[in-house]
Amino acid sequence: MNKVISNFKKNVNKINSICDTYQPLLQSIGFMLGLYLIFSTYQSINISNEQLKIAYEELNIIKKQEIQKQLPIWEFEVNDSLSFAHLKPFSPDVKLEQATAYFSKKLFYNKLTKWKIDQPKFNLNLSAFKSYATKFILENTKYSDSTLSVGMRNDFPIGLEISYVQFGELKNIYAIFTIQYTSVRTSKNYVSIHLDGIRFNRYIYNDENLISELDQIIENNYYGFKY
Repeated sequence: MNKVISNFKKNVNKINSICDTYQPLLQSIGFMLGLYLIFSTYQSINISNEQLKIAYEELNIIKKQEIQKQLPIWEFEVNDSLSFAHLKPFSPDVKLEQATAYFSKKLFYNKLTKWKIDQPKFNLNLSAFKSYATKFILENTKYSDSTLSVGMRNDFPIGLEISYVQFGELKNIYAIFTIQYTSVRTSKNYVSIHLDGIRFNRYIYNDENLISELDQIIENNYYGFKY
């Protein structure tokens, strides 16, 4: 029995000696293992947060699409010869109360960019737009005497704030439309602008800013242009 106890003590001493010898290494391994566990936990949390973020964004998109389905459709009847566009709702159960048009300052040289649409006919006067578009084309196209004409089909974003009544309730919405026009340059100093139409683009939601969205469209579509 004493011999067994003696051998056991010897083995314990050997183990203690080995532990003392490799203590720094064991501590390093333990430290690295701890870091690995922390990193793994962080990665799991990070992945979960990313998945949650993606799911939230997808849900938000679906929510916006459902909201948009419930909003009325608008249309413009363009009269190029008189340089105005008549705004009206597509549905007869919608009564238009008030409307204001907005342009990006990046487009119109920091001039007046908030245009009231006259009532009760709700005609948007686009003669000033033609003047600005003419200046834009002159500054961004090249022309020589040997050129017969330079024709371009362009579009510019326009924002609208619209107040309307539907089902006895007054509502206010913001939306982005696109003015489509054709320009023909026949000399160094003359450009003919023809208004082709104004089409609906999309609604602006509560978490967006109308002017910022207009500015972003200009930056994306007209990068490098002078305006």
